[in-house]
Amino acid sequence: AIIIGALEAGIISVGLMGFWTQVFYGLIIVISVGIHTILRRRA
Repeated sequence: AIIIGALEAGIISVGLMGFWTQVFYGLIIVISVGIHTILRRRA
């Protein structure tokens, strides 16, 4: 939650709102799931 809050503050300070905020959150979720899957397969 802290990471998402910090990212949201950065997105707002750059001036991106609405659609781009959702795209960014979607990318973060996809990347996180991908990293989790890769690390789980190695274990």
